[in-house]
Amino acid sequence: MQNKNQQKANRIREQILVIRDSGETNMLDARTVQRLAFERDFYELVNFIEEDRKAYAHFIFTGELNLPGEDDAGSEGGTDIESCT
Repeated sequence: MQNKNQQKANRIREQILVIRDSGETNMLDARTVQRLAFERDFYELVNFIEEDRKAYAHFIFTGELNLPGEDDAGSEGGTDIESCT
């Protein structure tokens, strides 16, 4: 059973992938990604980008997603993008 942070991370990852797969914007254009997320009712993604753009950019470059305030104790450095596909 996944905890709430893992479930939230999976939802955000899926939302990012939907926008990426749409091909509507460069994923490094965080403002446009936020707008597209808002238009699709992906409010968790909108908030994630607003709260921690650095973590968002880290995900785009590495595929590892660490939510703001996530405790790294016992973690293996985030969740890999491949685990979602």
